[in-house]
Amino acid sequence: MTQDQKTQTTFLSSKGWLLALAAASLLLLFGHSSRIAQIDHVSNLAGGEEISIDASSPTGYENGFRKLVVPEKNTNSIQWIMQVQQLFEEDTLLLRHVDYDNAPDGRSVRTSSLYRWYLGSIALTNSLLTGNPIGVSVEKAALWADPILQLATLLLLAWFIRRHFGSLAASLFAIGFATLFPLSTAFVPGQPGESSALIACHLGALVALLAALQQPISQDERPLLSKRRRLFVASGLLAGLGMWLGTAGTLPILLGLVLSGAFLAYLNSRQAESDPLPWRAWAIAGASATLTAWLIDRAPGIGDGSSWQSDFIHPLYSAAWLGCGELLRFLSTPNKGSTRRKVIVSLLCLLPIAGLAYSTSINYPIEGWSLNPVSIKLTRLSIDPDAAGFIEWIKQDDTGLMLVATLLPLGVLISLAFHLFKTKLSTPENRALLIILGPILLTSVFAFSRLGWWNQVGALTLLLATTALTSKHFSQTLKWSLGAPLGFAALLGVFLSYSGTGKASDNLVETKDFESLIERHLAQWLARRGAMPGEVALAPPNVSATLTYYGGLRGLGTPYPENVEGFSTAVRLSAASTADEAHALSEGREVSFIVHPSWDPFLEEYARLGTEHPENSFIALLNRWLAPRWLYPVAFKLPVVPGFENEWVTIYRVGEIQDNSSAVASLFEYFLDTGRSQLAVMAQEALKNNFPEELVTHITTAQLAMARGDPRGLKLAADKIIESIEAGADFYLPWNFRVSISLVLANAKRIPETRTQLETCLKEVTTDHIRTLPTGSIANLLLLSQALKADFPDPEVKAYAISLLPKQQQAEFKK
Repeated sequence: MTQDQKTQTTFLSSKGWLLALAAASLLLLFGHSSRIAQIDHVSNLAGGEEISIDASSPTGYENGFRKLVVPEKNTNSIQWIMQVQQLFEEDTLLLRHVDYDNAPDGRSVRTSSLYRWYLGSIALTNSLLTGNPIGVSVEKAALWADPILQLATLLLLAWFIRRHFGSLAASLFAIGFATLFPLSTAFVPGQPGESSALIACHLGALVALLAALQQPISQDERPLLSKRRRLFVASGLLAGLGMWLGTAGTLPILLGLVLSGAFLAYLNSRQAESDPLPWRAWAIAGASATLTAWLIDRAPGIGDGSSWQSDFIHPLYSAAWLGCGELLRFLSTPNKGSTRRKVIVSLLCLLPIAGLAYSTSINYPIEGWSLNPVSIKLTRLSIDPDAAGFIEWIKQDDTGLMLVATLLPLGVLISLAFHLFKTKLSTPENRALLIILGPILLTSVFAFSRLGWWNQVGALTLLLATTALTSKHFSQTLKWSLGAPLGFAALLGVFLSYSGTGKASDNLVETKDFESLIERHLAQWLARRGAMPGEVALAPPNVSATLTYYGGLRGLGTPYPENVEGFSTAVRLSAASTADEAHALSEGREVSFIVHPSWDPFLEEYARLGTEHPENSFIALLNRWLAPRWLYPVAFKLPVVPGFENEWVTIYRVGEIQDNSSAVASLFEYFLDTGRSQLAVMAQEALKNNFPEELVTHITTAQLAMARGDPRGLKLAADKIIESIEAGADFYLPWNFRVSISLVLANAKRIPETRTQLETCLKEVTTDHIRTLPTGSIANLLLLSQALKADFPDPEVKAYAISLLPKQQQAEFKK
């Protein structure tokens, strides 16, 4: 070999990994920056650019609104953003209670403070560097939280792998981490969540164990023994952080490690190894981290029953971890003593494990084990549809390439299993492989029921393959059988993960983003019409989350596992068999609005969950337009959105009980305002048949004549209205119908009578009156006031009325 060739080889072995690391980092940055640009573009659509910044607001925007459109309507990410903003609002490190669901009482919080601190630290940094209000900075942090975590994980683990396994291993890990599908899409902008942090913790915990097991150590090599113990401690601490972030996401990893450790212990005991693996140190570190996490998050609220529920972090996990560590240490000891001692030690080790199993399965509910909504998707990108499980997913269209890219890494497991079957298991290289096989096998089992677990499978398989491909003791045939499927999977991953990135465009707006834009508009429209901040709305769980996030409303049922009580109340209310029962439940929960969108029919699911006869439920009555008299239909027109032309949303406002004729007349006006002309005609005929001489019947007759362009019918109805008023029939007339009279008489050219009615309206008007009117009626009332030079007595009421109009229309009345 020439001197130039030696120099080139030295450079590739010592510096080439940096090139691979730089290439992987640039690829990730390209994908993230493109997606962030698209998220910003979508967030500015449909009036997003008109949402004003307000530094005094806890969200950083006017009226406590939020602007950022969270991709894929990720309700888990929505909750993290709201909770971090609440941390800054309350100026505290620990969040104990939230009131955005289970209204009006709210509920306790059992999610991890660790991830809130991480997201909050990025927000605080953004606020210090840019001067943004802290609430706005939390939204900015949501864009960069996962990309920063992905790049930090890549850099730290590549450096660690380079130090312990060599440059080639670091290069392979860097390339695979940025390209393998779906792993490379597990960290995406705008959807912060603990699932990505779990991947980072699990990779760190397992790579530390791999480094500790990569070579044999005798008892005389005390520095190496100490190093191995430190690596086991580091692994335990990182796994403990994983438990803090997500119990349900980490337990399968730990259980897989214990199973692998037990098998290794069996191999060690057969060889009479003088120094067993330091499982006790690993268990003490993990148990200490877990107990510390519980003390931080739960102990201050120790009187709260939720602090002792084992579906989240709990002291029993620490005890069980210690038991597992002692059991592994005992099993790996060559001379275990007498049979009696074996039985006693085994029972003592298994006691806390059995206690944990009993607690989680018998004593406590397991809502927390229902994984977050991300888990029903393979990725958090729009290319992947939701599916209840793996079988349902592969039955859907356009999953072919994703299926191949997802399953290819499993070829690594098959090749290694064949290798381990043919070779001696007790060699250091094989022991390192065995320690990670347990977690991979268990996560693979979970992945076939919950698609989100494929991200963990891909991460652990990459770690396994990286170790095997760079081992000097494995044959070239084995390495080719490992590298070929991973290489092909990486190429497919680049295509699947990055082909959709590019310049931000309206053409890239996804269906769920359109839903979010509609729900943002709806939430802020309702919030502006609320009598006070934080009005309570009954809506489908996911819509409740978005109404809370975008508009600051509060909900009953939400998709969050902690909100069992609120969800149950939503079920009871939706399934109520009588209007009186529904009214009592609504009043008890201070419900102001009922929101029923066509694109999310979960209100019917609430009813099905709560009764064996959903056709007789409260929601069924609303679906048949048989709302009780304490509900007022609210006219709301969906913004024009491509693909949503046939969608609708029905909104009811809870109010005082109205008389029968007024209830039917309100329903008529609602149908007329929302373009349901046939239903409006039916309601008007019902009024004529049942209340022929009522004033509201004459009003609706005039309104229908106006809608049809019938001047003769309008004149006759206007005459009837004036006769009824002269007879005193308007004495108890609701204020909104007096507005209708003013508009009808103005269209009938009865100006003196119009002025009289308008002056009466303006004399009585309050903000409570204004918020009951549809947007069109508010605009017409303001126009009529201008035309007749009859101004509002209270400027604040007029300003409020103007504020309910679209931004572009407000300028007409502010002159």
